[in-house]
Amino acid sequence: MAEPIPGSELTEPTAQGGTETKLTQELKAIAEANSEATPDAHLDDMEIHQPGAEMRNLFEKYPEDQQEVLVQIGEGESAVEVRLCGEGNNEQLTEAAKIALSQLERTFGRPLNEIFPGLKIYFADGIIDGGGLALAEENAIILDTVKQSLTLEETEKKLVEDEILHPGDWSSLSESPSTLGAQITIVHEVGHILDEKVNGNQQSVAFQGLNQAESPTLYGSFAAHEDYAESFTYLVSGQDLDEKRRQIIQSDITLAAS
Repeated sequence: MAEPIPGSELTEPTAQGGTETKLTQELKAIAEANSEATPDAHLDDMEIHQPGAEMRNLFEKYPEDQQEVLVQIGEGESAVEVRLCGEGNNEQLTEAAKIALSQLERTFGRPLNEIFPGLKIYFADGIIDGGGLALAEENAIILDTVKQSLTLEETEKKLVEDEILHPGDWSSLSESPSTLGAQITIVHEVGHILDEKVNGNQQSVAFQGLNQAESPTLYGSFAAHEDYAESFTYLVSGQDLDEKRRQIIQSDITLAAS
């Protein structure tokens, strides 16, 4: 068992009792739908949808005794937890989650359980078609275990081939070739949760007035809500970001942490 990260409240408790082509089609379909959506219809096509369905499926397939808590911040009902449902590379996923959560805590300047009390992040196979899904109403994030166990370079290579990313869009966020895609995806999905927490039904409204072609990644150029999440990921990762995007994201971070 790894030691907690110095200066962090991250701990590691003991265990508690699709295809890429399909992913590509789903991402492009979401982009096309959102490019034509009105602000009121915007939420229907976002990553936050069908309240309850995915979580019911998750707990039917993986009862609590088949879930292992990899990382925990805080105690009790407000604790933020990262859980592995079923099989997976515990050590690598734990390390990726710890790094992502530490980056997020540095960005917010407070423990995550104070910003997103009770947030649960699940690694689980066979629940979602894509690599990650933010469910704001359930205060949860679901990540596909197999897809998120690929390295960042492996993930980017597949998505560049499918015209979802440009070379360097994600691999530039880490200097280590062994970094898992999970590290970046956790931050990205928390960006969606932040957007919902601060902006509610007016999600990504400030980003809708921006030129999505200027998003830091190709994926972010598909829709305003993905631009928001990708810009948030770049800010958390310490990468260059244009001033308009930085100001909007930083303002939302300040509101969430206040």
